[in-house]
Amino acid sequence: MEIRQITEQNPWWEDEGRINEDEKVKHALSKEQRIEYPFTDENTLIVGPRQVGKTTFLKLLIKNLIDNGVNPKRILFYISPARRYGISKRSWRHHQVRRFADAWQEIPPI
Repeated sequence: MEIRQITEQNPWWEDEGRINEDEKVKHALSKEQRIEYPFTDENTLIVGPRQVGKTTFLKLLIKNLIDNGVNPKRILFYISPARRYGISKRSWRHHQVRRFADAWQEIPPI
């Protein structure tokens, strides 16, 4: 994954208000009956079948963090189609970066 791709997936790095322009966030917040998620500051594993709201949950969590004063540049979200990524875990821990990975699966060759 190139730096450009990571930057595109994290538009709040440039402007924290951009999280509100995210299609999944806009859709979730436009519903008459909204789900109130209990966001915590603990590690959480989110699993489920396709199209049940995992990415929407992550985007709403990111919005919640930004709304509660977390520096947007310390929030990393990326969609990885495979397990190949070049960001060291040591760097994440040292800088207290919050990271959200979406779609961590490998698609077998056809």
